[in-house]
Amino acid sequence: MTVICIFMILFPAAFFVSDGYRGGMPVFFVFAVTISVFMLRGRLACIVTGLELALYVGISVFAYLYPTYIRHFDSEIGRLQDVVLSFVTVSIALGIIMHYHIRLNYEQQRELERAREEALALSKVKTTFLTNMSHEIRTPINVILGMNEMILRESTSDRIRRYASNIQIAGKTLLSLINNILDLAKIESGKLELMEENYKTVDLIFDLVVIGRESAARKGLVFQTQVDRNLPSAFYGDSLHIKRVVVNFLSNAVKYTNEGFVTLGVSCKEVEGQTVLCISVQDTGIGIDPGDLDRLFESFTRAEAAAQRAIEGSGLGLAIARELTELMGGKIYVESKVGYGSTFTVEIPQDVVDPTPLGQWESQQAAVTLERTSFVAPAAKVLIVDDNKENLEVTKTLLKESLMQVDTALSGRQCLALAERHSYDLILMDYMMPELDGLETLRLLRQRGIDTPVVAVTANILPGTKETLMEAGFAAFLTKPLIWNQLQQVLLQLLPKEVVEVKPRRTMVDAQIEAELHRTLLPYGVSVTEGLKYVNGDLEQYKALSQIFREHSDEGREEIRALMDAEDFENLLYVIHSLKSKALAIGAVELSQQAATMEEHLRRGDTQYAQEAVSLLMFTWERVIAGLKEVETCLES
Repeated sequence: MTVICIFMILFPAAFFVSDGYRGGMPVFFVFAVTISVFMLRGRLACIVTGLELALYVGISVFAYLYPTYIRHFDSEIGRLQDVVLSFVTVSIALGIIMHYHIRLNYEQQRELERAREEALALSKVKTTFLTNMSHEIRTPINVILGMNEMILRESTSDRIRRYASNIQIAGKTLLSLINNILDLAKIESGKLELMEENYKTVDLIFDLVVIGRESAARKGLVFQTQVDRNLPSAFYGDSLHIKRVVVNFLSNAVKYTNEGFVTLGVSCKEVEGQTVLCISVQDTGIGIDPGDLDRLFESFTRAEAAAQRAIEGSGLGLAIARELTELMGGKIYVESKVGYGSTFTVEIPQDVVDPTPLGQWESQQAAVTLERTSFVAPAAKVLIVDDNKENLEVTKTLLKESLMQVDTALSGRQCLALAERHSYDLILMDYMMPELDGLETLRLLRQRGIDTPVVAVTANILPGTKETLMEAGFAAFLTKPLIWNQLQQVLLQLLPKEVVEVKPRRTMVDAQIEAELHRTLLPYGVSVTEGLKYVNGDLEQYKALSQIFREHSDEGREEIRALMDAEDFENLLYVIHSLKSKALAIGAVELSQQAATMEEHLRRGDTQYAQEAVSLLMFTWERVIAGLKEVETCLES
């Protein structure tokens, strides 16, 4: 702009001393306009160019009316010299300006690139710091909470129990904050992956209803449901993260509502040919000030209103909910009025697996009815291959009702020997085994002419694992811990039809019983709700699996200690890998997560982490065992 201003001041003077519009000034003017257009953008360029045109027209008219004010050249040679001189002068000036402009842009780009690199480096440092610190802080917190739990159970002093209860509340609040920080760090670093699979709509809604109803009941609130009867019966998507987003809404709704109701609404709609699942949570709480809505989903940000500041919270829940929603390709909408309540709605695109309408939810609300097809196959022979005795026993327990003839093998070599001596209808084979893994064992089976269908069973759910195994020749793919419905589908698909007798059966799980067990055992790190999912809600089967886990726990812990003392981290990896799925199968979510984290570090060669984390793993394991004893007591009563 400075150059342009100088031009508009000097141009009239140069015009009058250089033969006016008959000299070199028109050339000078053309270049000036070119510079204006080049250096400026948009509306400013149009305004400046218009002013320059007005200036040129004005002084040209003046020169026509008053020619005596113009200095004229005496000859054509003088006029030519002026034109050439003007052209050269303008060209040099234009070149300098262009060079300056390009250099300035280059320097700005360099600065922006340096700033971006510094921001990325700082973000990485921040994420690493938060992750490491969160891990370090979470370890002693878990120990504190565990020891405090022992005080609560064993102390007979009301005063000490009151102190311990306060410690427990504060500790769980801090642990929740640490877990949220870890999750946010994972999301920001791009390490959080979606776990998409087929899921039943009724299962998703029921889990949310159980959580919402229980939370609302504790504050004396009415919990309502509004479920669209035309909802498809099954979707494909990440139901776990969908639940996490909605549970955050439910938690906030209960937290900020003192009287009235909380309503869970579930529906779906078509948007540009795609099905969108819509889940809303409405409350009659204190509402949100309009000035806070724009900052609602920012990390560590909370509402400024006095009524909202008085309620404890970290300001991370909604930030994580937004990040998870965007990761799933969805959006969150908020409607709120101070003093009247709020409505949070999440809309997430989902693939429809079963378009059959869900029907009336009210008929399923008192007790969830789980449809199951039972079958017996006494003539069928199945071989289970796993390097872990406990896993073999768990799978045998799941197959017990089918009356099948079941053999077991602890290694790939035992599998080969048994498969050569006997004719099996199906082989369930662990993928990750020492010496001969599942892939190598399958290859050797086929080399020896054994064409029995082999199902890969693995806790490795990394992207591409299923595709790799199916391309290698496995007939099906199952993840650990085994879910009965999925296992049953594979059995019905692969077993010879002539050996299978199908019998429809219905099992009922009373929601109140499940909720009571869940509340009782949650302090031990055991979620009955999670465990029942793997046995189709069958309490007897869950009891059997929990008993197997407890009976083998002493042996498992001794094995881990021995491997740690021997620094045999290769075999330790297999044991921890197995523990991850076994713990999850009985609802020991925290233990499973700790095992998964240790497995991840062992795979990276970080043995120091394993040595530091093993004590916490053992402590959590002991808590789980205590919880399982409580499970058996509850189920027997």
